[in-house]
This record gives sequence, structure tokens and C-alpha cells, in this order.
Amino acid sequence: MKTLLLFLLFPFTLGAQNSNSLLWEISGNGMESPSYVFGTYHLITSTFIDSFPVIMQSLQKTKAVVGELVVDASVQQKVMDASVMKDSSLDQLMSVEDYKLVADYFKEQVGMELNFFKKMKPVIISTFFYTPIVKKNKGTAMDIYFQEKGKEGGKEVLGLETVDDQIKTLFGGMSLKRQADMLVKSVKEKDKTQREMLKMDSCYRRGDLDCLANGIKDDDSYSVDEMEQLLYTRNANWIKELPEMMKKRSLFIAVGAGHLPGDKGLLNLLAQQGFTVKKVPLN
Repeated sequence: MKTLLLFLLFPFTLGAQNSNSLLWEISGNGMESPSYVFGTYHLITSTFIDSFPVIMQSLQKTKAVVGELVVDASVQQKVMDASVMKDSSLDQLMSVEDYKLVADYFKEQVGMELNFFKKMKPVIISTFFYTPIVKKNKGTAMDIYFQEKGKEGGKEVLGLETVDDQIKTLFGGMSLKRQADMLVKSVKEKDKTQREMLKMDSCYRRGDLDCLANGIKDDDSYSVDEMEQLLYTRNANWIKELPEMMKKRSLFIAVGAGHLPGDKGLLNLLAQQGFTVKKVPLN
């Protein structure tokens, strides 16, 4: 989904009057002390976190950090291994014209020849298009940053999924041809993609979860079933684990912001479980 690919470009603060937030306190329902849920953008850097001290203050109050999965070198290697196509290549999945279109845009954005990467799965190639934006951002990727800070503070670091779960989510839900078609479409509609990126960027920077939810709902890149697998099935799995985890110790839960809003969002699912879900203003 877009929230896994979009990066934030422009610094501006969250308005205090906004009814939404990226940080939420979870209390009650047998918990001895509150836990916190923070919505991340997977590839935005820690410089955003540094702008709002309340985020790290909330983390410091907790006993453990929870991410979508625990990130380490072995996990990264396993994902990279799963990113390679064994029996196909990009030029076999596209027409000659479409491959040239993607290759030209790849060189423009990344500065390298696509031929060197044509064994990579199309969904991975999509992420390369944001390389220029990533290079402009300083700091550490947000999800990794929280886990590193947790370890530095002697906290337990836990994952809601295994690396095999993540690989299945990233690569198992659609065929290689479907991925290739989506890649070609994103290049053909690159101006639209840029507009949508800036819109989602603005939603996130404002902490506007309703805006994020609407952006996800309006995204026609994925089918209903694909979006269900990427977001809501995972939320339903996580909510089976989180209540008992929070009752054992206070948690700082950092997951993609797209998982938070809506009826099937993590915040509503926690409220349905009997927890008190309270907004924490960032400023």
C-alpha cells in the first residue's frame, strides 16, 4: 500500500487543535500501567521523532518496544533473499515498451541501469523510485529507531509478526505479473502518484488519521482482497496478541500509521476489547 512507500518531504508541526494524533495512550482493562501506540511511516527518519519530545517520553515510561517485526541483520537478509525472482525477470513480465518505460524512469530516479536489478520482484523495484527522497532525509528509519532506543534503554524488543509472516504479506498476496502490472501503472501515472504522495505526506504530518484512512480507501492500486491482507487481516491477528502482552508489561507499540484508523483499525479494535484509548497531543 502507499503508506509503505511514501516518504515525508516538508517539515511542519501538528496543530494542537487537531482531533487526531499519531500517539495514543492505552489504559484500563486490567493493565497496571498504560501502554502507547504510535503510528509510523516505515521509511521516514528519526528527525521527525526528535521534533516532539512527548514521543520519546512515552517510550521511556514503558517496559518493552513492540514493532511489526523485530528487525536485525538476519531478518533483512531473509527479506532480500525473498525479493529475488528465481524463474523469471522483469523483462519477461513486461512488454518491450513497458520495460523501456520503467527502465528509463528507474535510471532517472536512481541513476542506475534497471538491467542490473531485473531479477528483483516488481514490488521491490517500486521502492527504489523513492531513493532520492530517502537520501534527503537524515537519521534512522523510524521503526528501527524505536527498536534501537528500546535496546539502549534495556527494554525488551518484541515483534507482532515473524519475518516469514512479513514475506508472505509482501510477496504472497499477488502474482509476479500482477506486481509488474502495478509497477508499470505507477510509472505511467507518476504525476498522479506524486500528488497522492504529497497528500498522504500532509495527512501524516498533521497527525490526521481520518485523512490517512480516506487516502487508503480511495487508493485504487489494490483490490479489496489485497488491502484486506495488507492491513485488516494483520490488525485482526495483532489484536489477538496485544491484550495479554499489555497486561504483562507496559508497551510502546510502533506500527504503520495506516493500521490505526477506521472500524477495522487497531485503535478501534483495542477499544472494542475494553481498553481506554486516549489521544496524546504531540505538542
